[in-house]
Amino acid sequence: MLDTNRIIEVCYQIRSIMKIIKMYRSICILLIIYLSRMISHSPNSFDTILHISLDNRNDYMPRTNGRNLAQRSPSRQALKRAHDCSLTDDEILKLFHLIHVEAIAAGDIITAMLLRLDEETGRVDVEGLVRDKLRRRIRMEMPYFPADKVVTMQARLTELVEDIVGISPLNKDIIFHKFEAYKVELDETVDILRFVARQRTEEGIYEILNNLQLIGELLAVRLRSNDIVVNENTSASMVLRIRRRILDILEFHHDMPSQANSN
Repeated sequence: MLDTNRIIEVCYQIRSIMKIIKMYRSICILLIIYLSRMISHSPNSFDTILHISLDNRNDYMPRTNGRNLAQRSPSRQALKRAHDCSLTDDEILKLFHLIHVEAIAAGDIITAMLLRLDEETGRVDVEGLVRDKLRRRIRMEMPYFPADKVVTMQARLTELVEDIVGISPLNKDIIFHKFEAYKVELDETVDILRFVARQRTEEGIYEILNNLQLIGELLAVRLRSNDIVVNENTSASMVLRIRRRILDILEFHHDMPSQANSN
């Protein structure tokens, strides 16, 4: 009886230790992504703390506010290895362009909604509006983008517009607020994609993407820093869209014929 109790006690201790390890891993991932964001936005302050010379400078531009996409030094470019899931710097930059195009398409849709708000009070044809604006933008920016991925991008943008038109009475301030929140969502997608794309194994990739609580915490920090408040349902939808968007982008990359993928 004593041995049985001892075994049960040990099992509880092991379970507690495993929970602590899992929590510790999540905190580590959170800190790494947050530090990578610090490097992107303020490399000089990070150099002061760690005395490390860094060569990347704000290497993404999902926002529509004109942030420029900077190239990294070729000498620091990551190298592909056999059975290594991590992507090179050039590959990651190309994937960022997909998010940039989604941001532009969202801007096209929001502009059309604002114009219609001034002209009429009738019901918005959400599916028609999103489909027409997105596909026109896709033809201009990346005609090579596969049809199935256009469909999933359209679904995300349709979800955004349906969320907007579901508010009554609708006004310009509400539309702008929703658009700003969507741009923050895209910015967070870039940071998480950058970190995920550096993972060497599929296990590492899915450990991050399946941790919805972690994604939600990162998103909440960015929303607060931009003085944007959203309710829990909206936040949950944003988290799921971030995850689906990154999975779509990675799937697009792996399906795309290239020298890197054929090695």
